[in-house]
Amino acid sequence: MTTRRPSAFTLGELGAALAATGIVAALAYSTYRTHTVRSEVSEGIALANAVIAGVTESFRRRGEVPATLEAPLPPAGPAPAGSPFVESVTVVDGRIDVLYGGQADPAIAGRRISLTPFETVDRHVVWICGNEIPGPGLKPLGFAAGGRQAVQIPTTIEARYLSGPCR
Repeated sequence: MTTRRPSAFTLGELGAALAATGIVAALAYSTYRTHTVRSEVSEGIALANAVIAGVTESFRRRGEVPATLEAPLPPAGPAPAGSPFVESVTVVDGRIDVLYGGQADPAIAGRRISLTPFETVDRHVVWICGNEIPGPGLKPLGFAAGGRQAVQIPTTIEARYLSGPCR
């Protein structure tokens, strides 16, 4: 007759289960943090989108890009509510720069993303976000008129925190 030992986890099995749980928890935290940072970046882009109409309309009326946000921009509807994560939204020769402040996640605090206007041959305005490469035939906004031109600058935010079109 054989005696049966009570079934229980061995120390090795318990260690393996704890290690697997730790790996899953680390992956879940990383995914959650990436999602949270992306939503903060999206808030800044939403604030910039509220300025796009004013820059585009100013270009169409005057034939050149506005030098700054303080330049007379046509109203683009109700002013957007601010974001605790965004320190500033500025216009530099038609390009819209979003700077993230100290309340933003440390991964983006003090960093910048830009939306740059380009024009087609028939003077339609196309906005390029972040590090996206302009398509063929697109010239910096203001190119055709020979005045100020928007200059695309690279974003200082890691690509994994940017939405698809901004990478």
